[in-house]
Amino acid sequence: VMAHEIAHVRNRDIRLMALASVLAGMLLILSDILLRVFIFGGGRNSGNNPFALIGVIVALILAPIGAAMIQMALSRRREYLADATAAEITGDPEGMARALAVLEADTRQVSHVGRATAHLYIESPLVKGRGLTGSLGGLFQTHPPLEDRIRVLEEAGGFTLDRSFLATVPVQ
Repeated sequence: VMAHEIAHVRNRDIRLMALASVLAGMLLILSDILLRVFIFGGGRNSGNNPFALIGVIVALILAPIGAAMIQMALSRRREYLADATAAEITGDPEGMARALAVLEADTRQVSHVGRATAHLYIESPLVKGRGLTGSLGGLFQTHPPLEDRIRVLEEAGGFTLDRSFLATVPVQ
């Protein structure tokens, strides 16, 4: 797990995600500016076109959703990269998969977690045993499912994780 976090530093994920946040923020500011221009300074005829108004409203709704989805997708990709880099650092992809399996077996729900800090965890603290599932629900997660991360490590490392060790691990 520590190697995974070191991998984020090594891969410069903090800088990349900060840049993605700035770009997403700029997109939101731009959409807000466009709305204000349309409403307050778009000329006398801008209010006469209902399709333009609908377009602006749709853009205002979709811009923040799209920006969030792009940030979340980037975060999920960086988690896979951090797992692979951790396996490379330790020379033990199966050890990384075992650590993820322990996290997966732990059913405790972290309380009082905001979406703004969810990306700071090694797994998504927002969906443990609940929440949106499937491909649509996964679009708004900062982390890919642990099961998928384990599978990717198994495929890359050429092993199949024997989960019998979980019987000896104290998880709730």
